[in-house]
Amino acid sequence: QEISRIESALKSAALNCYAMEGAYPDSVEYLIDNYGIIIDKTKYHVFYEVFAINLMPDIRIYRKG
Repeated sequence: QEISRIESALKSAALNCYAMEGAYPDSVEYLIDNYGIIIDKTKYHVFYEVFAINLMPDIRIYRKG
């Protein structure tokens, strides 16, 4: 399942960011720019909601169309 693979990669990258930088990233774009995440935005919509810098963001992926 590609959606679960993308979600897992985003969560792993967010956790790595927290471990290295002391805070979860404020956007999925930060993970794309700095942690090698690649998402085909023509196929998927990313829901990424941050509650606080010390709490894992809510990350969900939805297939478009």
